[in-house]
Amino acid sequence: MKEKLQTLKILAFVLLIVFLSSRGWASSRDIEKRAFVIMEGIDAAPEDNFDVTYSLAAPQVLESGGGEGGGGGGGKESLILQKTRCKTLWQGHYFIQSKVEHPLFWGHLQTLVLGEEMARRGVSRVTDVFLRTAETRRKAWVTVADGKADKILEAAPKTEKLPSLYIRRALETENYLNMIPLIRVAEFITCLTSPGEQAVAPIVKADQESISVVGLALFEEDKMVGKLDYNEMHYFFLTAQASGFMPKRFETANGDGFVYEITDAKRRIKPHRNGNQISFTVSLQLEGNIIESESQRSLKDPEFLREAEQAVSTALEKDCRAVLRKVQKEFKVDSYCFGAIVRARYPQLWKEINWTEEFPNVPIKITVDARIRRLGMGAK
Repeated sequence: MKEKLQTLKILAFVLLIVFLSSRGWASSRDIEKRAFVIMEGIDAAPEDNFDVTYSLAAPQVLESGGGEGGGGGGGKESLILQKTRCKTLWQGHYFIQSKVEHPLFWGHLQTLVLGEEMARRGVSRVTDVFLRTAETRRKAWVTVADGKADKILEAAPKTEKLPSLYIRRALETENYLNMIPLIRVAEFITCLTSPGEQAVAPIVKADQESISVVGLALFEEDKMVGKLDYNEMHYFFLTAQASGFMPKRFETANGDGFVYEITDAKRRIKPHRNGNQISFTVSLQLEGNIIESESQRSLKDPEFLREAEQAVSTALEKDCRAVLRKVQKEFKVDSYCFGAIVRARYPQLWKEINWTEEFPNVPIKITVDARIRRLGMGAK
């Protein structure tokens, strides 16, 4: 009798496990029966509406080797663009879902593109969706379009089967080479919501066959208030994050030209307090190589190296200060996040001052100390 009871208990336990497991199988969905949202573009529309564009990839078409780029060659398109105008972003989501036979899947979202007008109007409603919805992918890159976001999604680079992936790989290459540090949606939202910090995002521009980074958008709270061009963006990141490396031509006081490439950078920010007055000193220590020389002088000449290092230090100091002055005086926004340092170092002072009003007049000194480490094999 006891053996039968034990057997019944085991059987009941096994049946319970099978039943519970079957609920997971019942709700599963084959990957071929999903529509992947690879890229999302959001533009501002009249009457406080949104123009939403989804770049969708169908797995079953990709597996069968769909058309290159936007499709063609007699096969199904490997990429589908769906657009709609809507009052809310989730309304747009359901409008697009009604046009697609498979459920939309956000797990492979690569890039969020905000139209420039949308960014200037304010992105709080966009970030609100990413914060509240578990389906959205907050590790996607965030960018601002130079114009309308849908033009970025419509670009068809020849070097990529899925044009939507082209921008992601181009951005990741810039990040890998330390040209610009890229911003994920989660980091972007954190900057928007953290006291003493302001968000930035790369600006991208598209033509028919390529997409490129052309500048940097500066935000105050959730609104874009200004932008830097491509060169200014690198000087900004050099000061703000010890990144933004880019080869540049310099000249010594004697007119000897050469190209210097930064390979490593260290940054130190020292705040100073005098009563309620705050100032900062930003010290940059750079190491780099000479990758091209126009001079007839030997690069091994110690005097030439001193002149070259001085030329790099002086020129970069000037450029970094010019960008800081533009951000501080023209846009009046603390994109460098100095406010976060004040808040952490002097919490009581932070409560007493209005940093937004104080920042444009805060003295900030930038010093650059550049060193040359390698000259190349042709050192003479």
